[in-house]
Amino acid sequence: MIFKESTDYVVASFPNENSKLTVVIAPDFKKSLCELMDTSQRTIILDLSNISFIDSAGFGTLVAVFTHAKNQQANLKLCNIKPMVMSLIKITKLDQVLEIYGSLEEAVKSV
Repeated sequence: MIFKESTDYVVASFPNENSKLTVVIAPDFKKSLCELMDTSQRTIILDLSNISFIDSAGFGTLVAVFTHAKNQQANLKLCNIKPMVMSLIKITKLDQVLEIYGSLEEAVKSV
C-alpha cells in the first residue's frame, strides 16, 4: 500500500493496477489501516482506483476496518471505486454503511 499523509487525513491506495483485495493481502491491509487509526490519523481515505476485485475476505476486512474506525472515533472514506467492485459493494449492501465518494477530491472535501 501507498500512504500519502496530509494534516487532516491519509490517503491509502494500492500501487498496482488491477490489484485485488483478497484473503492473500487482507490481514496486512487491515493491520496497516488499523495501526494508522490507532497512532495518529483520524481520517483515512481509501482510494480503490486500482482495485479490480474484492473477495469475501476483502469485504470482511473492509467491515472490520470500518468497525475499528467507529470504535476509535475515526473515519474511513472510500473513493474511486470501479463499476465491477461497486456492484459487489451494492450487492452486499455495504454502500448503505460505508462512506463512498466518486473521486478523491470529493472525499477530501468531506473531511
